[in-house]
Amino acid sequence: MTTDRSGGPTRCTSASRSPARWNRAPTEDRPSRRQAGHQIRVNAVAPAVVKTPLYEKFIPKDEIDATLATFAPLHPLGRVGTPADVANAITFLLSEQASWITGTILNVDGGIMAGRN
Repeated sequence: MTTDRSGGPTRCTSASRSPARWNRAPTEDRPSRRQAGHQIRVNAVAPAVVKTPLYEKFIPKDEIDATLATFAPLHPLGRVGTPADVANAITFLLSEQASWITGTILNVDGGIMAGRN
């Protein structure tokens, strides 16, 4: 997600590089570093299992709830995510409350990454 704070409209765009690779790039080549001088913040959200229509492509519609319920115990918070969970994280990153946050990947995952070894 790219946020323009130079007085122009706020934009959300997809990154040209996978967020998982941002921190492996040389410091000067990181998108957040390149754009900071223009007052553009570059952040990403990394959701885990989120109940969306995507699953209808490969799980029969009447089995989606039961199938996703099997993933709930994998999340330390005990449930799968909702689109609102992800939207709230994005709304926060776009807000003035996050005006000093750039170059971060926000895990919106019910605690999965916090529990990784």
